[in-house]
Amino acid sequence: MDAFEEIYRRYAGPVRQFLLRLGAEEALAEDLTADTFLKAMNCIDSYDGSVQMLTWLCTVAKRLYFNHRKKKGNRTLPLPVDEALASKEPSPQQRVESKEAAAALYRALTQLPSPQKDVVYLRAFADLSFAEIASIFEKTESWARVSYFRAKKQLKEMLTDET
Repeated sequence: MDAFEEIYRRYAGPVRQFLLRLGAEEALAEDLTADTFLKAMNCIDSYDGSVQMLTWLCTVAKRLYFNHRKKKGNRTLPLPVDEALASKEPSPQQRVESKEAAAALYRALTQLPSPQKDVVYLRAFADLSFAEIASIFEKTESWARVSYFRAKKQLKEMLTDET
């Protein structure tokens, strides 16, 4: 049990942050973080080590979040909004364009190779530093930076090709 407590101490913050970035409210993110670790503890046998622990935990958390939204009947996911834009009500056209852009970005993200995709998720959604990402993958910080910027470049190219 001590090993699992260490896993919880190390990854609870990043998992909670990931859920907040997905759009969960503070209280829901706290609840889902706890549920994530409960489910992970019960299903630890299914963890085969092919991905980093944080990536696996974020996948569990994401599924729990999506299932929660499905049960609540709210299938549209909120998009992260810049605080400066939050005060303005977007026009219907802006909303459609924003949803289309988010869908295009999601499609492009799913096409990235696994390490790059994981680095982007950890950097953008879990809000981890390059040093933290490097330690998760047992690589150097420069590897994390290069992987992230190459992934961003690929995403930009994919999104440019799509238009």
